[in-house]
Amino acid sequence: MPFFMRPIYIFFWMILILLYSIPLSGQEKYEWSQDSANQAFGIDDYLVNGRPYAQQHLGAAGHPYLYQQEWQTGSIFINGHEYEESSIRFDLSTQTLVLRYTNPQNASVPIALSGHLVDSFDIGQSRLINSAHTGHPKDSIGYAEVLYRGKFEVYRELSRQFLASYNALTPKGSFSEVNTRYLLHSVEDHRWQEFQSLAAMLKAFPDKGKEIRKIARQSGIRLKKADSQSITQILTSYHETR
Repeated sequence: MPFFMRPIYIFFWMILILLYSIPLSGQEKYEWSQDSANQAFGIDDYLVNGRPYAQQHLGAAGHPYLYQQEWQTGSIFINGHEYEESSIRFDLSTQTLVLRYTNPQNASVPIALSGHLVDSFDIGQSRLINSAHTGHPKDSIGYAEVLYRGKFEVYRELSRQFLASYNALTPKGSFSEVNTRYLLHSVEDHRWQEFQSLAAMLKAFPDKGKEIRKIARQSGIRLKKADSQSITQILTSYHETR
C-alpha cells in the first residue's frame, strides 16, 4: 500500500485540511457580520446594538413612555450616522430608547438600544441628546431634551416613576405623569444651574426674564403650557434681540 494511503497519513492530511480551512471560514463569517443586516434585512447591524426589551410593571395604569405608548417614527444618531424612519419609543422610567426591529422571520422584536452608543435621537417634536454629550458634570447615561443651544444652552430632563400605589383603581400600580427638570448652561463661564420648572429657570435671567415673557405674549404662547417647539421659539427670539 502506498504511504499516502496508510490510515496514519490519511488522518494527518485531514487535520492539515481542517486547520487550513479555519481562517477562510472565519473570514467569511466576518464579512457576513458586516453586511448581512443591510443586505438581508434592510437594517444596519451597528444600529441593533442592545438587548431584548421588556416593559417593566406590565398591567400598571398609564405607561412609561414619552408622549404616547404607540410606536413613533423618528431618527437615531450613532457615531455620525443617521438612521431615519426608525420605529422607536422612549421609556422615561428607565431612560431607554427602544427600537422595533423586524427579524428574518418577519416578527417585530423590541430592542433596548445601548445608552453608551446612541448619541441622540429625534422623536415627536423633540430631540434628545445623550446626557454624556451635554458637558454636564454629572455621571449619567440618560438623555436630555435639547431646547436651545447658542451663547447659552437649555436642556430639559424628562422622567416618569412607577408608583406602587395598589388599590381598586390601580391594582398593579401606575406610572406618574412626566416629571421635568431644566438645565441652564452658561457657555462663557461653563456654569450650570438646575431648575424644577420653566418659570423658575426664567427667573435666572434677572431683568431678561421680563423680556422673555414679553416675547411669549407677543407670540401667543402660554409659558405654563408651552411645548418644546414653543420654548425653543421663545429662546431663539430672545437670543436674536440680544
